[in-house]
Amino acid sequence: RESGPRGWCRVYSPSAAVRRGAEADSPQVHVLPQDSLVYIQETHGQRARISQPVPGWVDTATSDGVTVVYEDPFLHDHDEKVDLQVVLQSDQSKARRENIRAKVAKLTATQQRLAGAMKQMKARAKALRGAPGVVTDAVQQRAPEVAKELGGAARQVVDSLDAQKVLDDIKGKPEVQDLLR
Repeated sequence: RESGPRGWCRVYSPSAAVRRGAEADSPQVHVLPQDSLVYIQETHGQRARISQPVPGWVDTATSDGVTVVYEDPFLHDHDEKVDLQVVLQSDQSKARRENIRAKVAKLTATQQRLAGAMKQMKARAKALRGAPGVVTDAVQQRAPEVAKELGGAARQVVDSLDAQKVLDDIKGKPEVQDLLR
């Protein structure tokens, strides 16, 4: 048994499969929509046994390790038998809850995008490591063209009126004139 979220928690993944057992291939018994409240009895790794709203097991993190189930700060002092409607109807608590939920949902979405980007970067790096000759050939083929483009851009900057003014100003400085002699 490992430590993890316990008690009333909120699910921040777009949907969460509730399975009969702790195994990932256990039959699915329900799907929880994003922002669902669940009551976690115990956790084992990234799996949690819930008793509310339906009994079963859910993932507390994605396969990339992004946490998608967090303890609900407004319900942490309440047991499983609390009347959720009474607790959740308070206007003050509702506004704070909405603010926190929005922030956590945004954080979770950002973490999931970052995890996806990291996967893409790793795949690209692996492909590049596997084909160093292809990269070298591509660089060698494009080098003259890139150098020509850079040379043309540099010439445009040097030939521009603003660049000429800057060069004339620099040439007029006594320190620069000493260097030119």
